[in-house]
Amino acid sequence: MSLRVQRSFTWIGGWAGVLLAWAVAGAVGALVILVARGRARRCRLPLLTMLMLPVLFALNPMASYQGQARYVMSGSSMGALLVGVALERSGVWGGRLAVGISRWTGRGRATLGRSPRRLMLWPVGVALLGALGLVALDKAPPRLVVGFDAGGVPMPADDSSLQSLVTEHHVHYAFATYWIAYRITFETNGATEATAFDNDRYPPIAETVQRSKDPVDLFVASSLTARRLERWCEVHGIEYAVWHDGLFTAVRPDTTVLPSELPEGILSVVTK
Repeated sequence: MSLRVQRSFTWIGGWAGVLLAWAVAGAVGALVILVARGRARRCRLPLLTMLMLPVLFALNPMASYQGQARYVMSGSSMGALLVGVALERSGVWGGRLAVGISRWTGRGRATLGRSPRRLMLWPVGVALLGALGLVALDKAPPRLVVGFDAGGVPMPADDSSLQSLVTEHHVHYAFATYWIAYRITFETNGATEATAFDNDRYPPIAETVQRSKDPVDLFVASSLTARRLERWCEVHGIEYAVWHDGLFTAVRPDTTVLPSELPEGILSVVTK
């Protein structure tokens, strides 16, 4: 719901964010009461999803990644639907309240509930939610959002030099740390297929790279892993080429060296 900063437990707006979260929870609770009374049957699916989310999340083996919103994406989308329903119903309730007040004061029948003014709640509500999301994105710390560990050092946010490196040296197949491998595969539209040293998420790419004749190893330049691989090649009499381009380094042994063949600690991974 963009109430907290991604990969951080900081509330948007401090205590204002906490109060806003309670307001959202109160709106959801009010809708639960309405559903129990049979007044909003269309809300049963999102409410059931949100009620089941804590249970399903607890069973999720990836639940330790609490700072990543994607693991509660289904719940947040259902929460947004409920907020939308609350906005719609608030217009109806506001109209009924106006009618009740007008009758109580003896000023005749009010028509506020049927006027276009109730529709103003939609753009106002959407604008507020949009502003909340923009604030959350603005406060997200870039280093935490993209600076994941890549061989003991943070992955640089800008990898344009890496794209230039693989293009200049015609690197089509590569081994790399997790946060380099799939990012460069995506950004080159598959012109460079890379698989992770220790966590290949897509076996077809891993098999293609392992069968290739000239795979290259990609590293963040400040990581010690590249120099460890170079020293290992020197000890075993394997010639290699090293290319540097900005924040990244590429090592291409003359003989194919699979990560699984390297001793533990060379690439900072546990190999099988």
